Amino acid sequence: MHVDGPWESPPPEVGLNERTAPATLIRFDADGAFSMLHCYLIEQDKKLTISNGDGQVISLGLWAESESAIDATFRLVHETVQPVGGRKSPGPEESASAVIIGHSIRFRGAMYDEAKQLEMRNYEEFIGPERAKLKAK
Repeated sequence: MHVDGPWESPPPEVGLNERTAPATLIRFDADGAFSMLHCYLIEQDKKLTISNGDGQVISLGLWAESESAIDATFRLVHETVQPVGGRKSPGPEESASAVIIGHSIRFRGAMYDEAKQLEMRNYEEFIGPERAKLKAK
């Protein structure tokens, strides 16, 4: 998980004990599958949830180990909200390398930490259906 912007909280008079931030989540599955989700996270009671009401961008692909890195190839497969002028899905293939540094991963110039407070099934609610669409093609 990489938090892409500042955490924001609603005004105190609303009475919500939560905060939100834009984030990018990446996952390297044991079977060689790679996924990346740009989304908003909601933090409440020290738990993270992916916001269902904000836009998301999902990329899927594969990864493989090289001598000094983890090389991923992936493409855009889903956008909840398309930019003006639109983009075609699936998008062009992209590639990037990840390097493990301690308990973090450096990927595309950003440091990613483990999202311990996020349940994997919440992540799979968004990634799973897009992965299934690709397999059906």
